[in-house]
Amino acid sequence: MKRYLILSTVLILTLSACSPAGEAAGPMMMGGENNITMRLHHAEIPEPYTGLVSPVTADAESIARGQEVFRIYCAECHGDGGMGDGQTGELLNPSPAVLSHTAQMTSDAYLFWRISEGGAEFGTGMLSFKEKLEEKEIWDAINYIRALGSGDAMPAENGMGGAAYDPEYERIHHEEMLAAAMDEDLIDQAQADNFMLVHETMGDYIVENDLRAGAQSVDEMQPEIFAALVEAGTLTQDQVDGFNTVHQLLLDEGLMQ
Repeated sequence: MKRYLILSTVLILTLSACSPAGEAAGPMMMGGENNITMRLHHAEIPEPYTGLVSPVTADAESIARGQEVFRIYCAECHGDGGMGDGQTGELLNPSPAVLSHTAQMTSDAYLFWRISEGGAEFGTGMLSFKEKLEEKEIWDAINYIRALGSGDAMPAENGMGGAAYDPEYERIHHEEMLAAAMDEDLIDQAQADNFMLVHETMGDYIVENDLRAGAQSVDEMQPEIFAALVEAGTLTQDQVDGFNTVHQLLLDEGLMQ
């Protein structure tokens, strides 16, 4: 993939999925992928989705049900492994998200909202599934997608094709994005190294503290996470400030897509 992507912990939540075979994707908005990225980053979860927590335990039965939902409704665009490499996904702009990673880092409420309502307001090809799927089916699909990213589930063998989740994927694309910024003399190596350090530290914190349940928007979550990490001495305020500066610069320059 040649686009510079950031699939950051809670930063970019582009659930740009598509429909099952034969059903057209939703309309696209003007402004390009960077505009979509910025709008998604600042999106607030609306009622009635605010604060939702999954009522469905991610056990083997739920994951098995979710695999079937994913195979029918998601794999064509996102690929069997949730890597955004489905057969139809190659035709979409913006490209489908790497769900198996982003679902690890996004809240129950956010995922349920985006799957239910779709992405028309953000200019993605994601259809609304609230009329197609029962609530339990959506939660099952979320459990399965997260299991793909954690390694607790493997892609269906009779699906649409696509690679299994590669945990190195995100790191590689972060490095490509930062290298592009350095090539344009926007940042230096020290800033790139700090960005990677803070991003990885934030990701570890989210997973260790399981902030996905009941969490709200990115704008609400991120300052709280950074405050906790600074208070614990895991990061310094200068490191956090440096990360935020580079993050905003990458958005402004259109490299974070």
